[in-house]
Amino acid sequence: TCGGGTCSGSFKRDAFENNDAETTPYNLGDYSDSQNWPQRTINTPTISGPGDVDWYRYFVNDVAGGDIEPYVKVSVVDPAFNIEICIYFHCTDDNAVPANLDCPGAGGSPAGNIVSGNKTFKGCCRNAGGNGAEESMRFEASALSDSEMECDSSDDDFIALVRVRDLNNNYNCDNEYTLQIGDD
Repeated sequence: TCGGGTCSGSFKRDAFENNDAETTPYNLGDYSDSQNWPQRTINTPTISGPGDVDWYRYFVNDVAGGDIEPYVKVSVVDPAFNIEICIYFHCTDDNAVPANLDCPGAGGSPAGNIVSGNKTFKGCCRNAGGNGAEESMRFEASALSDSEMECDSSDDDFIALVRVRDLNNNYNCDNEYTLQIGDD
């Protein structure tokens, strides 16, 4: 039951649940690095109560003429939220974590490794400090030096796991946000 911006009873659950752990992410699909960003936008996910964390998965195929530039953005956030986004990568062709992952270059901080589905992922997290601030991380390719996200093999196909959570644990009845994912 909702009223006056507060909830009693159950919080609103979105169509992407049960995506509360890295082992049960919601699959957002498979894409190529030659497609225009965003490859997928979802407008109605929610942070549905204390402790809720949302995990998503997507795959990007590195094709001829494409550049690996993973990009994740969370927007339209409630001002009470202090959103943190994390993106973890697993390189599929060499079955390993990225050889290079420049978290500061993408605007984030190193987040270490996690395991999901018998695969190890290496990640970065970003938090802009609350007040409903938009969050994004973009890893750019470079012809002059190492790219910000690179696999060991010549083919940079990857699986990305994305985590969205509110660090303030502030909740109301309608905690929707917008998530855009893909490869720019």
